[in-house]
Order: sequence, then structure tokens, then C-alpha cells
Amino acid sequence: MLDAVPGAPGGVKVLLETSDTALLTWLPPSNPNGVIVQYSVYVRVLEGALQLDTRTVPHYSTSQLQYQLPGLKRRQIYEFWVTASTRVGEGSSTPVARLIPQTKGVYVMVMYRTNDKISEFKNLCAMKS
Repeated sequence: MLDAVPGAPGGVKVLLETSDTALLTWLPPSNPNGVIVQYSVYVRVLEGALQLDTRTVPHYSTSQLQYQLPGLKRRQIYEFWVTASTRVGEGSSTPVARLIPQTKGVYVMVMYRTNDKISEFKNLCAMKS
């Protein structure tokens, strides 16, 4: 069987691990279409409508399906999504998980799917490189 790009990882969740650290977790794709060689974690930081930061973090562990982001600031919006890759290429993304730290132990999490925003983010990252 030939490898193909994988399906989206599943079960994406983000929570406030400490007052200033997010913990993102996910599950492997239900359709890996080959051997998963890496995950990519996408992070976007917003303050209101202003985008403050964007980054893509290659995640080479295929068994430890989590990512920590320390240094969160209250009232900033943190958006996360994950893709999986085989040697053929990168697959589709999880829904976006949004975290808004407000006060210690309290946060707001929203998940949504919009391929337009994800494509727009990938294009923006490519322009920054």
C-alpha cells in the first residue's frame, strides 16, 4: 500500500495547565494513510482583532501527542490547530481550539473549523519566512 497524506488528527483539546501555560492535546488521525512522521502545531496569538504572533512548531514525537505553550498573557486569545504528515505530505487540520486566559483557573475555550482561516494562516507564515 502506498502512503498518502493523512486525515486530520482527532480529539484536539486545549486547557490552562497553570495560570500562564496552555496544554494542547490531540489524538492520531483515524486515517493515517501511512506512517505519521511528524505533527505540526499552529499557534496564533490575538489581542482583540490585532494578530500579535503566528508560529508553526514541528512536533516530531509521534507518541507524545501534546504541546505546552508557556508565557500566556491574560485577555490575549490563543488559537491552536494540528496537522499530521506522512512522507508524502501534510494532511488536513483539526478544528481550531481557542483559549482565552482571563483569571487564574478560569479560561474560555472555543473550537471551530474554518479552512479559509487556516489557509490564510499558512500563507501568512510562508510570507514571514
